[in-house]
Amino acid sequence: MNDGEHIVEVRTPWGLFRVAQGDRVLRHLSSTTGHQGIERDLLLSLVEKTDTVVDIGAHIGTMTVPLARAASAGRTLAIEAAPFTFELLRQNLALNQLSQVLAVNALVGLGQTRRIVDLTPGDTGSTSFRRSANDGQGVVSHPLSEIINRNLGPDAVVNVMKIDVEGMEPEVLESGAALFSRKLPIVMLEVYVPSPHRREGACQRLRRLDTFFKSFDYRFFTVLGVTKSRNPVPEIVMIGSFRSLALYWGLLIDVIAIPRASSRQLQATLGPIQTHLRLLEMSVQAAVIALRRTLTGHSPNSSSNH
Repeated sequence: MNDGEHIVEVRTPWGLFRVAQGDRVLRHLSSTTGHQGIERDLLLSLVEKTDTVVDIGAHIGTMTVPLARAASAGRTLAIEAAPFTFELLRQNLALNQLSQVLAVNALVGLGQTRRIVDLTPGDTGSTSFRRSANDGQGVVSHPLSEIINRNLGPDAVVNVMKIDVEGMEPEVLESGAALFSRKLPIVMLEVYVPSPHRREGACQRLRRLDTFFKSFDYRFFTVLGVTKSRNPVPEIVMIGSFRSLALYWGLLIDVIAIPRASSRQLQATLGPIQTHLRLLEMSVQAAVIALRRTLTGHSPNSSSNH
């Protein structure tokens, strides 16, 4: 949050939020479903009142607030790396009277490495961090296990985890592998499949996600929208692997990973062929939007947090 930047308050059915006037997330909050509305509701359906919830890449708290309310008798840890966004997160937690939520200004990553913040004007949700070439510059990252042990205790058990960290998802998970040996949490994470010229790095990230989750026997779900009917229901699909998503250029979705042994499960409402056709349709739509932005001179923005 820059000095002098105009801040507005937006009241939604999910909470009251302070946000920068020109920030892209303001448009999402002002919509009828709010920020990540369908995905939010699906994840909330899996949260129990006494859960311990960890939100990594909490941004200004648009997911933290409803998650903390769903786990009102449990504990919630919100981790946000960008100082200017973290300040709004703290204010939003106070506005919503969520004093039980512990907010931590920290960057999660493997080992203690320095990273430089990359800002996208008008879109704090796409803030990312790249490795610093200078050992004396940047923010120092810390492993997830270390941050949770320090703030929730060395024996803390996490039930639900949300991760939205601009491509650092595999690194965040690998840095918290010790937590998964205590209990397997339900994890929601953002997945982005870029255009072909940037696919090598993306495919490597998808393979790392598969390797991590399959070692703990997880299943993967996502929601593609809602049915066009009088009583709309979420279009929930099961995904065989993260690598299978590499077919769909420009895809930006939230995947919910659930341990196969968990009593909390989702039921797919679309079959494999319908799933492929819907994902292909979304990929084509993303390509058209990217082409329009290129022709008009606007760069594509992500809607994720960290």
